[in-house]
Amino acid sequence: MNIDIKNDLEKSQMTVTVTVDKKKKSSDETKTFIWKDVVKLVKEYSPPHGYVLGECQATNQKVSNNFETRLHAVWVFDLHKKLSAKPVKKITTGKKTAPKKTKSEA
Repeated sequence: MNIDIKNDLEKSQMTVTVTVDKKKKSSDETKTFIWKDVVKLVKEYSPPHGYVLGECQATNQKVSNNFETRLHAVWVFDLHKKLSAKPVKKITTGKKTAPKKTKSEA
């Protein structure tokens, strides 16, 4: 079973690709990889600096070495940029008032 995790920051995506070899004999071990297994992998995954892992686009896939059509699957997750936690400084302009005249100046 080959598991490959790739980050594509240009598309803001993380992909999990799983590939298995087809069973040659019926006595060979059956290998399956389903959504539950992807969730376990993703919990151990740490996204690139400045990004947060988003939702998976398609969760209803399965890899199995029993069927020719299920030997390969790709799960695509969104990567979202982290927002800075710095507060925005609000700039206000005060009213300019002329200085008050004192009695000696008047």
